[in-house]
Amino acid sequence: MIKYDNIVIEMAHFNSHISGTDNNYEFFEILGYSAVKHLSGENVICVAYYITDTFQRFRNYSHISYHKNLKDFFKTDDKEWSGIYNMLFKSVGNENEAATIINDIKSKHSFRS
Repeated sequence: MIKYDNIVIEMAHFNSHISGTDNNYEFFEILGYSAVKHLSGENVICVAYYITDTFQRFRNYSHISYHKNLKDFFKTDDKEWSGIYNMLFKSVGNENEAATIINDIKSKHSFRS
């Protein structure tokens, strides 16, 4: 479950998607600094990306991971977030579901980490 200032973010609020080889996945997308300031949650897939072409807005994914507690995702070294444009988040039932989704997405997209 993901919360924005203690308000639960429902699937209807998910405003972005990432395609895998087998499926498309809905995510909640937010600016990185807003995510760090306002989001909390458990059992979350976290994605970060940067943009190399401002006009065409191609996503270059830098990070995808599962976190039991979203606070752990935000504890990374600030250097890792240098140049990050946005972050995306998806609630999952457990670590096994997260692994399936992450592997599907990684089979289609490249990540820095």
